[in-house]
Amino acid sequence: MARHARRRSVALLAALALVAGEVPLGAQGEPSIARVGITGNLRVEEDAIRVHLRSQPGQPFDQDTIDRDIRSVYAMGFFDQVDADVTRLPENRVEVVFRVKERPLVRAVKIEGNKKVKREELEGALKIRAHTILDPEKARQGLEAGKKLYVEKGYLDAELTYSTEPVGENEVDVLYKVEEHGPVKVVEVGFEGNKAFSARKLRGVMQTREKWFLGFITGAGVLNKEVLRTDVERLTAWYYDHGYVTVRVDEPRVERRDDGLHVTVKIDEGDQYQVGEVAVAGENTPADTKALLQGLAITPGEVFKASALREDTQKLTERLSEDGYAFASVEPQTEMRPDDKRVDITYKVERGKPVVVDRIEVTGNSKTRDKVIRREMRLQEQELFSASKLRKSREALQRLGFFQSVNITTRRAGEDDRMQVVVDVKEAQTGAFSAGAGFSSADQLLFNARIVENNLFGRGQRLELSGDIGSIRRNIILSFTEPYFRDTPLTVGASAFSWKLRFDDFDRSGTGFGTQLTYPVTAWGYDSLWGLPLEEVRVGSDYRIEQAEISGLGLDATRSIRVEEGTSLISSVTPRVSRNTTSPTPSAAGWATACSARAASTATSCRSSSATSRVGSTPSAASRRAPSGHARRARTSSGASSRPRRSAAARRGS
Repeated sequence: MARHARRRSVALLAALALVAGEVPLGAQGEPSIARVGITGNLRVEEDAIRVHLRSQPGQPFDQDTIDRDIRSVYAMGFFDQVDADVTRLPENRVEVVFRVKERPLVRAVKIEGNKKVKREELEGALKIRAHTILDPEKARQGLEAGKKLYVEKGYLDAELTYSTEPVGENEVDVLYKVEEHGPVKVVEVGFEGNKAFSARKLRGVMQTREKWFLGFITGAGVLNKEVLRTDVERLTAWYYDHGYVTVRVDEPRVERRDDGLHVTVKIDEGDQYQVGEVAVAGENTPADTKALLQGLAITPGEVFKASALREDTQKLTERLSEDGYAFASVEPQTEMRPDDKRVDITYKVERGKPVVVDRIEVTGNSKTRDKVIRREMRLQEQELFSASKLRKSREALQRLGFFQSVNITTRRAGEDDRMQVVVDVKEAQTGAFSAGAGFSSADQLLFNARIVENNLFGRGQRLELSGDIGSIRRNIILSFTEPYFRDTPLTVGASAFSWKLRFDDFDRSGTGFGTQLTYPVTAWGYDSLWGLPLEEVRVGSDYRIEQAEISGLGLDATRSIRVEEGTSLISSVTPRVSRNTTSPTPSAAGWATACSARAASTATSCRSSSATSRVGSTPSAASRRAPSGHARRARTSSGASSRPRRSAAARRGS
């Protein structure tokens, strides 16, 4: 480009000399630009070029400005050559014409020889796209990126080249050729100077692995320079976390031998340090600093751990915020005593002023009502700020399952002792519909469907309708749950069910209704019991009433079954204690555990009988009885247990 610029400058000087030869510039003053033209552009719009020009009609002619315009147009990356011609006009004026030569248009990009790297990955790295103007600088950068991609996969000897082939008027096809060669793997990761930890232990800390027979799955044996640099930080953090605060890990040395790559890491471990004195300092510190430090992982005499120091700093910050010091800061300061091999720790505390939550703002809820979100907030307006309540509020909202993400941030209000809390949520899909069909020797044909909405009309209510219908069974359940009855923590549920099951010698069926009531223990002021937290623990009871019936007796029905023929009215009360341990994060697992005991009474309308029964969507104990030859039972989807009717072939097979 410098050669082109010199040639253009010579052309300009020659043109000016011609003008000056005919009419001295000194006599007439500096010429002005009468017109600025552009020629040679085929695909690039003229207006796109003029944007980069400072030379405009009516302005005085300036050689430096022309040179600057040439460089600016060339920097667009669309041209191989840019020149400027200056022509003298009457009345001490000149015409400037910029002549450009466009780079060819890429019609197609072809890649040959790639087997170990997918074409899509390679195209993303090469940067050259079809139907764009060829830029040699981008092509060079693309080759480097493609080479790096192969190196990351262990192909250190891979070679990439490109060439162009004219295919039309100022159009080319770009051809990339790849020679992959064989992979070069890491065969050994060794250490020098390690005494406290074995080489095997240190290799486990690193992400760079030695090759092995399953390396094609795990990626072991591939050398990545960036990962190797990160491994230095991993090793340093590992030593810091075991008291070696003066450790020095040198940059790994990589040697290529006939069998592969050998990585050697030199380590100067230094001495192991223990925790010395632990103190709290600051102008506005709590009166009882011992209580503040109680329960921390960092204690005098223990081996110093950098990770424990970070965790304790977070704990102290949260403890200080429990009294409303939302903007409290804790800065750990360490002082080493090499002679004693001790590290003294001082937590520099600045509490600031107690802060009151002035306002809670809810955003992003396009479906869920504000009330549903606000009632899950453990932190309320006009209360002193609490970091633990803020964390529990986020967990409670995530546990609802209504949102893809929950972000709670804080910001200062107009005054230093006031704060605003912003709850930003992203709605998730809360409804579901499923249907299926199946066949088995026991159930024969079976169809099932289920529709559920966990956030009905954005009120947080749950509505579910499910049904199983088959050749020998029918089970339909409709349930509704209100988690906050009349804006109280009382959860109220109601369900209606109808089921029928056909057996070899009789049919069983039932229809009923149930209610469920649960209440959180913490709402009564009990936060723990014998040191165990009672958070997410609820107590309550279930009441169910069901009309069960035994009918359709066959000729082979036993006397015990015939005695139970008819309808029975069953009612039950079930005390319940449950604890929700479901993780607030969608990717983690959890459990909702419950323990209960049932007491039921049975009244038979057709015949006089009584029994104790497990009642849900299940029949009574009396209706469960089967002939003595049918002692083996099968659990049904409604909770009933007995053996359903099967075909003669199925009975013979069993």
